[in-house]
Amino acid sequence: KATVSVLNWHAQQKMSGAAEEETVTAEPVKVAKPAHFVQDIMGKQVGVKLTTGATYTGRLACLDGKMNIALQGCEEFRAGRLQRKFGDAFLRGNNVMYISLKESS
Repeated sequence: KATVSVLNWHAQQKMSGAAEEETVTAEPVKVAKPAHFVQDIMGKQVGVKLTTGATYTGRLACLDGKMNIALQGCEEFRAGRLQRKFGDAFLRGNNVMYISLKESS
């Protein structure tokens, strides 16, 4: 409702001539391609969320076109709690919801 009121107010101001024209310039939006993101995170600590609800963290060793992922130093988390530690792990791509870069500490 507030948005409509503001729009109506602006329309009334323009019709009455009370509103001044406003020029807005916007910076171009930089859109990153997924391939660039993957190249940038290769070899870095990542988090991988699966459709099962589990999250795996580790160093991204490999990723293919089907989102199959190899992690080194992998740890499994469920509900935010560490469940298991693996050396290396392979995650099947059809179970992957997303990959995120972990903040360095």
